[in-house]
Amino acid sequence: MWLETNESLEKRVFSEIGVVSLRKLEGGLVNSVYHVELKNGVSGVLRITDNKTEEWISKKERAVLSHFDGFPFFPKILFHGELNELNLSFNIISFFEGDNMHTIKEIPKSKVFLCLGEILGRIHSYKATEFGFVYDFDNIGADPRVHNSYPGPYKNGFEQHFIPAKGWVEHLVSKRSRFSEQLRKIIVKMEEQEDLFDGGECTYNHGDFQFKNILTYSSRLVGIVDFDSFRYGDPASDMHLFLQNYVDKKISKDLISSFIEGYVNIRPLPHRLFEKSVFYRCYRGIEKVITLPIQLRYNLPEFAKPYKKKIEDFLQSIVDGSDPCMGLSYEKHIRKVDNTE
Repeated sequence: MWLETNESLEKRVFSEIGVVSLRKLEGGLVNSVYHVELKNGVSGVLRITDNKTEEWISKKERAVLSHFDGFPFFPKILFHGELNELNLSFNIISFFEGDNMHTIKEIPKSKVFLCLGEILGRIHSYKATEFGFVYDFDNIGADPRVHNSYPGPYKNGFEQHFIPAKGWVEHLVSKRSRFSEQLRKIIVKMEEQEDLFDGGECTYNHGDFQFKNILTYSSRLVGIVDFDSFRYGDPASDMHLFLQNYVDKKISKDLISSFIEGYVNIRPLPHRLFEKSVFYRCYRGIEKVITLPIQLRYNLPEFAKPYKKKIEDFLQSIVDGSDPCMGLSYEKHIRKVDNTE
């Protein structure tokens, strides 16, 4: 986390905000994240943003969490401010005592997955009219983390993922990426899925609804975090990101069945959900390559070679169809799928 590499700046920031006690937390690669207590008695998670490069993050976080104020398991904005002389901004949000589901050894029981399905169903119950990356609820545009991202609005969920993915593939191929041949084949696979998005709906999307952003404690759900990727889009996108976690971690089908059951307790399953598994797995593969420079920048040098090999193997499994998500019929892995559109 960038702030920790500059001790003098870190101390000045804490002094300006009025921090009296703190401990570092695992956070995103860009934001610096701490659990703090302030002189004014406020206690929570401090997220500091560099306004020179990521000014939109803190503003978006406030807009989204304020909009969902009172929503169960979502953090609240407790305090925020600007450190103009330092070109920084910060938010302090609710702290959840727990660990993310990506790192814990023991997967929570079915009631947690039922609850997660209901939460995602509630998010997707909010309708939108334009597909795009949300800065606030009146302003959508290009995803600032994606170089030369098309700003939208897009016609549907296919365009929302395919247009930036195709742009990136063309850029990477032009730069003679080591993954070029695999990326060419994967983008063709994505394009072949376009007709699945005809007639699809547009809803609120968490944008990063996966195990690393779900916090549990003693086998119970305590929080959903990280709304940086919030957007208006195809609800199947959120669903498939979560379902891919289930496949990758080889989780019991009964647990994912509970997740689906919770979702349909709230609303119908997204349009042609299960048929879109190939499309969204292809997108996930391209996304791994897109984010590679960020991963390398914030990890030790010895991380690079095995991580690149891991990506290469992942892409090849998508190309040859051996990846467990390629063409997977999720109906075979869950006991109950009903109330579909």
